[in-house]
Amino acid sequence: MKSAKRSESNSNCFKDGHIDAHSLTVASTGPNCTNLTTTTHRDHSAIKLSLESRDLWQKFNECKTEMIITKQGRRMFPTIKVSVSGMDTKAKYLVLMDVIAVDENRYKYQHNQWTVAGKAEPAIPNRYYFHPDSPSTGTQWMRQVISFQKLKITNNQMDPFGHIILNSMHKYQPRIHIIQVCGQDKFSPCVSKASVFVFSETQFIAVTAYQNSQITDLKIQYNPFAKGFRCGKTSERRPRRLVNHKYLDDNKLKFLKNSTDRFIEKNRYNSF
Repeated sequence: MKSAKRSESNSNCFKDGHIDAHSLTVASTGPNCTNLTTTTHRDHSAIKLSLESRDLWQKFNECKTEMIITKQGRRMFPTIKVSVSGMDTKAKYLVLMDVIAVDENRYKYQHNQWTVAGKAEPAIPNRYYFHPDSPSTGTQWMRQVISFQKLKITNNQMDPFGHIILNSMHKYQPRIHIIQVCGQDKFSPCVSKASVFVFSETQFIAVTAYQNSQITDLKIQYNPFAKGFRCGKTSERRPRRLVNHKYLDDNKLKFLKNSTDRFIEKNRYNSF
């Protein structure tokens, strides 16, 4: 598998979506987010990361991937999953992800294509999502696929749950950070042993509703939670029953059916 593209800077340090060559700051709330500060940050080049389901990501990327954001938070599909190699088997590592703006533009979907619509909204303080298995040994990380399935993105700027906060109609790039732990404190990083990885295929535009019908079709085709919308599966979905242009719940439908049956039985002999 093709490995991730590393940052051109050996410092690999970022703050609020911008490169910071002197420090890495993680400031957020929630069960999978924490505060983390280091004074220096250099590339730990022995570690390699590969993107799982790369072909699927490429299909979405060709149509410019869109990800739904909601106030409550929404999981991403496709899900970012990676495999790692080159770790010290006995050392412990933190694995975390953040999502940064690709540029300073706001976008709109018009005439079946994405175009720049103006200047981006003010930057939102950057949040980092810690993989729930962090910290784990190199052996543990390397023997499994690392999935960020539980990560959620939101447009709620007051979000208290540690979800990644994004602006709608802006383009974003997920990044994965691997930081070796030092000492007894599980969130104490080895400042000289940290890496950041970027997969360009995983860029996406945050939206509150899908804009490109091709993206909608891909989501329906490949997302297992959208199987009820696939062609040939509609018959498996429970049909809605419409009476007087209002949807009735099961109790009302049962009452209506029983009443109709009694009426038919009472008048069956009067129909001749």
